[in-house]
Amino acid sequence: MVKLSQYLFLPKEQWIRLFSLGIFCAPILAAFFYNQGYTISFIACPFSHLTGIPTPTCGLTRSFMAMARGDWHQAFAEHLFGPVLFVGCLLAILHLVLELAKNKPLDAFYLQLLKQKKFQLTGLVMFLGYYTFRLYSLANAGELQIAFLNSPLGRTMFHHVAL
Repeated sequence: MVKLSQYLFLPKEQWIRLFSLGIFCAPILAAFFYNQGYTISFIACPFSHLTGIPTPTCGLTRSFMAMARGDWHQAFAEHLFGPVLFVGCLLAILHLVLELAKNKPLDAFYLQLLKQKKFQLTGLVMFLGYYTFRLYSLANAGELQIAFLNSPLGRTMFHHVAL
């Protein structure tokens, strides 16, 4: 259920909504432009680059790019949570646009769900569990060790090992 408040936004609340709208639009727009061949070279994961070890968010950009092309299968293959977050961003954009158009806050069931600590904790555990599974799979296949040894940190620590 979605309910429109009777109270109008204060100017500060409007600016917060506009800023939030920009935050949620950024990854959607980036996915669109990345699919067109545009890249931002300085945006890279320093941890992954230095160690060769993927972070919990590695693959989300590629997943968002696949979603922007409508390729659900590839999106899930790149990162299980990519399509969920992509749809979440779209929902947030729609919600914020409606609020700004009406100049009033919207109260929706999903906002109440997102505020629940149990829901937040469950989401975090699922996200980190997925990350742990990905690391285990890479380690089991030997890819994690090779990536580390070929990383700048791995080459520095084990400079005598050649792969």
